[in-house]
Amino acid sequence: MGKPFQIRLIFFYCFLFAGLLFSTISCNSTNETLPNDQSSEGSSLAEDSLVYRIIIDDEINPSVSRLVRRGIEEAEKREADYLFIELETYGGLVVDADNIRTDILNCPIPVIIYIQNNAASAGALISLACDSIYMNPSATIGAAAVVDQMGQVQPEKYQSYMRGKMRATAEANGRNPAIAEGMVDPSIVVPGISDSSKIITLTAQEAVSEEINFCEGIAPDADSALRLAGLREYAVQNHIPTSTDNVIGFFVRPVVSSLLLGLIVIGIVLEFKTPGVGLFIIISLVAAVLYFLPLYYEGLAANWEIALFLLGLVLLAIEVFVLPGFGVFGILGFTFIACGLGLAMVQNLDKESYEFTLKTSPSTIIRPFLLVASVVILGFISALFLLGKGIQTSYLSKRLTVQSVQSKEEGYVVGRAHELNAMKNKEGRTISMLRPMGKVEIDGKSYHARCEQGYLESGTPIRVDAINGTTLLVSKTINE
Repeated sequence: MGKPFQIRLIFFYCFLFAGLLFSTISCNSTNETLPNDQSSEGSSLAEDSLVYRIIIDDEINPSVSRLVRRGIEEAEKREADYLFIELETYGGLVVDADNIRTDILNCPIPVIIYIQNNAASAGALISLACDSIYMNPSATIGAAAVVDQMGQVQPEKYQSYMRGKMRATAEANGRNPAIAEGMVDPSIVVPGISDSSKIITLTAQEAVSEEINFCEGIAPDADSALRLAGLREYAVQNHIPTSTDNVIGFFVRPVVSSLLLGLIVIGIVLEFKTPGVGLFIIISLVAAVLYFLPLYYEGLAANWEIALFLLGLVLLAIEVFVLPGFGVFGILGFTFIACGLGLAMVQNLDKESYEFTLKTSPSTIIRPFLLVASVVILGFISALFLLGKGIQTSYLSKRLTVQSVQSKEEGYVVGRAHELNAMKNKEGRTISMLRPMGKVEIDGKSYHARCEQGYLESGTPIRVDAINGTTLLVSKTINE
């Protein structure tokens, strides 16, 4: 009955992962087409223009960064005249916002952005990178101070970095750099706008004013924004991510990556604590594939980083099954696994030559390793909790672990002091391999024993040299 149960459990995990993939594939971008008013008044910048539209309506994260990068690539392939971004975000990760900013600034196609309601924090940096900004009458832009997940403002070095990015981006497109810095630092004084006590957040009316001139116009919808930009006759091509894009975008999200890291760690610990089961290592390997494959496809995880992770698993297996104890192989195994998981999240390939460069800041390297270290610690504690509290008494444990009792009647004894002391100089034989720990049989009873020199095969004649607690110290008998 144990084997069918394992099969059902494996099918359960397969259906779980299939459900995640299906939900991700189903979440394609909208395919609605903007209305095209052929009789729009105003000067025409271009006739029969192709506008390629990208929609950003989520927090800024690796999946959004990938969405924009792929969208720009598609726009260039289709020889679009304009790239049109519809933005609605409260912010997100600075690293991914900076990647999007760089991609937009390097885009050879004019970029128009329409802020539907919010362009806060990372959204403000992305907006400033665009050639033209249009806003809904109720939209706002600004509040770009760097904060943590709890909303607490980060130390000055992070704010300094963000100020520099905002200033450089504003200068690149001819916007007031002081206002851009004021969106990060409340100490920046901008006469008539900020009195150095609050971070700047602009409404649409303020952004479009002549004094500020951060916005080219106010429009009630995206189509009106395009007409306000001077486009009269145009066709809109929506960027629709492929199923592969959606799946990869889902698995590179920080929350999903953290969950996969946790499954990898918990699976490894549970498998080594309950050797011979196999199910936990299968779960761990599946999680590892789902973790590494999207990163490999993105050019983040290299072959050597995956090999580093696999080498770590091999070293751990050697430590557990070949050389019991916790020594050099175990330490190296955990180190290689952590390095493989951490380096896989760091961009270390040149996008043109695909050569190893590791051109990145120390903070970009430290952040993935802090994430890996945190998840490893939490995963290890969770695995120990499952082993100590939940899993030992669960139905799953009864199906997957040995439940038999090693009774005295069957030859298994816990030697008392006087009984073990009587074992000294007695002879017997090994009934398991001693490497260096194992079991020996003396006078028809089995005892825990340790070989002091080398390893002993099962069936080797031995003699008890000493007693250490409840363990017999033995050596191979020499035939005279």
